[in-house]
Amino acid sequence: MYVFVGVHVVPMDREHILQDQTVVIQNGRIAALGPAGQVAIPRDATLIPSRGRYLMPGLADMHVHLGNERDLILLVANGVTTVRNMWGFDYLLRWRDEIRTGRRLFSPTIHTAGPLLDGNPPIWKDGSVLIDPGRADGVVAGQKREGFDFIKVYVRLKRPVYDAIIESGKKHGMKVMGHVPYDVGLFDVLSSGQVSIEHLDGYMEALRGEDSPFSDQASEVDVRFHSASHVDEAKIPWLARLTGEAGVWNCPTLIVEKKWGTREAVSSDFDRSEMRYVLSPTKRWWRDHNGLNLSEENARVARHGYELRLKLVKALHECGAGLLLGTDAPNPLVVSGFSIHEELSNFVEAGLSPFEALSAGTREPARFLDAEGEFGTIQTGARADLLLLAKNPLEDVSFAREPEGVMLRGMWYDRQDLDESLEDVLSNRGPSRFRVISARGR
Repeated sequence: MYVFVGVHVVPMDREHILQDQTVVIQNGRIAALGPAGQVAIPRDATLIPSRGRYLMPGLADMHVHLGNERDLILLVANGVTTVRNMWGFDYLLRWRDEIRTGRRLFSPTIHTAGPLLDGNPPIWKDGSVLIDPGRADGVVAGQKREGFDFIKVYVRLKRPVYDAIIESGKKHGMKVMGHVPYDVGLFDVLSSGQVSIEHLDGYMEALRGEDSPFSDQASEVDVRFHSASHVDEAKIPWLARLTGEAGVWNCPTLIVEKKWGTREAVSSDFDRSEMRYVLSPTKRWWRDHNGLNLSEENARVARHGYELRLKLVKALHECGAGLLLGTDAPNPLVVSGFSIHEELSNFVEAGLSPFEALSAGTREPARFLDAEGEFGTIQTGARADLLLLAKNPLEDVSFAREPEGVMLRGMWYDRQDLDESLEDVLSNRGPSRFRVISARGR
């Protein structure tokens, strides 16, 4: 049992601060919350030094690709206590179940898609190819039976197959999330029942102006690098309104587009301190990635595309369309854990207030996952996923960087613990030592 005394609570249910509070944590939950002096402190409780500090919900990264246990450490050390993994494999089901049963402690809570579903040829060589609509029901039912949480669709699915996946998802209670298939387009995805769109996929095509030389079947490369120069920005409010009316959420992952540029322009990013936590093979892949070796012309187009995405995010927010904070780590220069704080700043750059940006990484993910009251806000009965900060994050989202401590499902890790976990990553010791620390109830 733990108690925070004299802490300023940032509950994230609305934009306000509860000053000078006592928060009691028991059995992994928030057991009591109220003004200091009015909440009884159990005799056997461990008091966490927190007077004058700020307590906010843990962050959710709503678009990650978990590849190894190092990712889990980096996420928790940066205050990420929940993730939505967007490409599922069997080992993720094992990790998720170990977390649920308490056998794996130093890890965010995981919600995971199954293997992504794509057409032929697939964008990724190990994607699951689905070309027969008649097989869709069996595939969707199979992913549910295996234990995956939702279905992810990709860009080369043909329309009849996509429609069959949507219907099977409804039948089996498996929500469909992911990309906008080229053969379907944004407008039909908005009306289909797909619940989320990743990376603002499909919006550049839907914004295409009359002067655009690109057809509906333009390749991904053409759309990525050049279609942003041929859009009608006047359509942005209209598309945002349609999205809001459809009730479809977006996870923009602005950070991915922002990182793209010429080799010279991105070279300083490789010198950032967090790059020491990235494995050498990953760095080599990043250095060879086309998005980090753009020509000057394509770099300008990519920057324009990023600025258009900022406008889209602002318009979506103003229309009440749901927004989710996500990073798409480990895309080039997107480091697990550290990158969530860059994406918070990107949301603010788009015109959201600090509270609105933080909501996209706390309260809104819980709403999206039908888990309101379970996480994402500080209230009695909620899971105790919490960040202790030196300053008020509603003034500046950068104050959520380097938390003084992270509470993860009721277990407390102070700054020393978090720093030691990062040292474990550098020494390749892995998370086993922190399982032991957690089991002792520190």
